[in-house]
Amino acid sequence: MRKQNRIAAVMAAVLLAAMTPMPVCAESAAGQAAPAEAETVSRAEAALSAAEPAADAEMPVRLVWAGGTDESLYEVTAEQESDGAGGIELYLRFKNKDDGFARLSAEGRTVSAGGDILDGVAAQAVTAGQDEETITALYFPDTEGAAEIECYLTADKVMNVPSISDLVPDLFVKEEKAIVTVENKGEIDASGTEVFMMFGDEEERAFDTVVCQIGDAENEVKSGTKLGMEVSVPYEYETVRIYVRTVGNALTAEPVPAEAESIAEGPESITELPESIAELPESIAELPESIAELPVTAADAPESVLELPVSSAEVPESAVEVPLTAAATESIAEPALPETAETSESEAEAAEEPEIEMDVRELPLLKYSSFADYYLIVTNKSDTTVLLSGNAIAVDADGTPVAAVDAYEQIVGPGEEALLNFYLRDGEKAASVSHNLSWRAAEGSVSAGSVLSPTVEAAGETVSVKVKNTGDSVVSFPEVTVLFYDADNNLLRSVYEQLGEDYEMQPGEEASAEAEAGGVFDHYEYYLAGRVEE
Repeated sequence: MRKQNRIAAVMAAVLLAAMTPMPVCAESAAGQAAPAEAETVSRAEAALSAAEPAADAEMPVRLVWAGGTDESLYEVTAEQESDGAGGIELYLRFKNKDDGFARLSAEGRTVSAGGDILDGVAAQAVTAGQDEETITALYFPDTEGAAEIECYLTADKVMNVPSISDLVPDLFVKEEKAIVTVENKGEIDASGTEVFMMFGDEEERAFDTVVCQIGDAENEVKSGTKLGMEVSVPYEYETVRIYVRTVGNALTAEPVPAEAESIAEGPESITELPESIAELPESIAELPESIAELPVTAADAPESVLELPVSSAEVPESAVEVPLTAAATESIAEPALPETAETSESEAEAAEEPEIEMDVRELPLLKYSSFADYYLIVTNKSDTTVLLSGNAIAVDADGTPVAAVDAYEQIVGPGEEALLNFYLRDGEKAASVSHNLSWRAAEGSVSAGSVLSPTVEAAGETVSVKVKNTGDSVVSFPEVTVLFYDADNNLLRSVYEQLGEDYEMQPGEEASAEAEAGGVFDHYEYYLAGRVEE
């Protein structure tokens, strides 16, 4: 059985790590022994040196910096985990010691004792800022016949990616369930955010890994938002390490321009540049020696230069008319602009994006013996069809998360209402629930509400719903949810019913369902949902 003091240590350590500016992996329990580090060697050394494997490693690992990367700026250490079926997961912890941001790419292969390449895989690219650490992995499903693993690494400088320090993770463990949250305190949206959890023994040797993907409908943790998810964790473990990575940003990261890296090769100070064009040399006598050495007569010039005009008489009128005085240069320093200001590409894209307005109504938490239903009624008040999604985090009276979950994504047409249901396991212990909604234009998509035509009747404690698919496409997972209220508009009960056979309705097909209130009610609401297969 897992010890309660171990759980407390895990939670305390993770909370401490979340407050630390430099998000090196969150360590738990008393032991701080670092895994054995693999050596890194340069391709220029023309040899591969074997890494020191961890105590339970199955084979040696060789790390090679390639692509002209300056390996002194980065640090990569390797750690292995066997899947028990002949496969190996190779974890690469990446620390950026350079200023700015860097992206790590890695490719690995298993090699036989005779030098034959058996299998090759690529790792997910990851980014890290200065002194930040993240992780990526290579999985080799079959290592039979392999004698070693070779891993080739490259790192390049990138920009416009979120700092890992700004992505604050929290982990709350309860028996076999864990709640993972990530809050983006930075200014850049984090795309493809993943929380990498490595569960290990007292010496931090990993024996199980859980990767939790956190994001909204656009696969992002937007700036200023906090999202959470529930994951299953191994029952027996002593330590857990946490890493955050943004694989989406890593894939789209823009390299630092070459001129930005070589700017130091320019003038040492701006004082060495002429203050204005009026200070440029007016005659060849004032030019630097290197320019004065250019041919000054037709005889000295190459054939290509002979074609140039050598006197003002031979110069085209347009050239003769160019002013040479300082006063004149001031007038040409500001080129004439068209009356209409130019619009940048990003501004043009922003102008094309439709304005979307959504109205949100929150219903009280509906608690049961071992879970709770949390509902949001969202009305699309725009003229645009949208893809709607949401995330909810329930906390107890002490502010500790007890449940976190996403709602199913829905297509919502103009003027339509959608019911987002968050099924909160252990939500009966919640004192409050926070939510985060995300939506984006879904032009060309068809909402279920626009093709499912209902007929509803109430009799006694029962509400009967008959639905017809009036569209030309199949509707998958059609469903209806009925909410029952008392006279004071308190939510009494919710009933969810699946429509159709085999979880779909064909064009023209009808289906019906009955919802039992289980008691007297004053009024009700119903909401249809489904996915239109275009």
